[in-house]
Amino acid sequence: MNPLAGPILLVGELCPDIVVAGVPTTGTSLRFGQAEDLVSRTTMTLGSSAGITACAATAAGEQVRLLAVSGDDEFGAACRRWLKERGVDTSAVRVDPRQHTGSSVILVRSDDPTDREILTDLGAMTALRAEDVTDDLLATSRHLHISSFFLHHGARDRLHTRMARARELGLTVSLDTNDDPDRAWASGASEAIAQTDLLFVNESEARGLAGAGDDAPAETAVRALLARMPVPGNPIGDRDPRFPAVVLKLGAAGAAVHTHRESWHIPAPSVTVVDTVGAGDTLAGTCLARLLAGDDWPTALSLGVAAASLSTQVAGGTAGQCSLDEVRGLAAILTAGPTRSPDPEKTR
Repeated sequence: MNPLAGPILLVGELCPDIVVAGVPTTGTSLRFGQAEDLVSRTTMTLGSSAGITACAATAAGEQVRLLAVSGDDEFGAACRRWLKERGVDTSAVRVDPRQHTGSSVILVRSDDPTDREILTDLGAMTALRAEDVTDDLLATSRHLHISSFFLHHGARDRLHTRMARARELGLTVSLDTNDDPDRAWASGASEAIAQTDLLFVNESEARGLAGAGDDAPAETAVRALLARMPVPGNPIGDRDPRFPAVVLKLGAAGAAVHTHRESWHIPAPSVTVVDTVGAGDTLAGTCLARLLAGDDWPTALSLGVAAASLSTQVAGGTAGQCSLDEVRGLAAILTAGPTRSPDPEKTR
């Protein structure tokens, strides 16, 4: 267990989500050519992987301080207000008047609410610098989490140096890369994984980061990623045998976690899905908060899957986030099952 006091320092992007639900499609393509179609609902809400993860971790009982950059505009002001309303510390959000706050327009299919297209304007996200993760911020935090690694064009090549510094200061470090729009899976990602105690990925991201083929088993990619992470025997590993770990986000199938010692799978419960925007971020934030609170992997992952499932019943990434008591009520009916553990000799 990390003995340091202080909040989670969550580093990432900040923008609103404009969720357009019920988008009609022909096959998998939108209809252009000056056409007009009707949709079921449009909602603007707090977006960004970092923002949604921060709110989830706060709802799960941890203090969170968000480090991000926003513009001096209505989008940025709205995002900061929404975060404060949910108890997230925004004192480290830098407002840059030279930038505009980015946004994501999320198009959710009418025939499949689990499928979506995300159109992201990076805006101020590119203004984040690795140097923004200062020693002062690290010294007053207990854990460092990096969100949406590939969107931080101005920081990603050197973020691993600040992650290494965090580990030197005794913090645990987690990373949720999310998708790489360039499909290169580079720009310092391997170096960042080498400084990561806890990695959150979906199956596509795991294969991309591991350099595995599209048809490679997800567990093969997980083994390759575990091999790049700090192994048991480092100072943090001596303190906490739950790390290093890779959490595999499996969508409707729930989630799995793999460490050098054990593996667990938590199936998702059956819920009425409105949209899945931010579900993976809600899982990550909840799971991270409960691990820092001392829960073991089956408990933390069950709570993460429950929180993510509940969040899909309302449009947007945060509107459906529930209280910890509600999440515990659903998690209590989920059954944690061991999966085939990665071969320690192959993952070192």
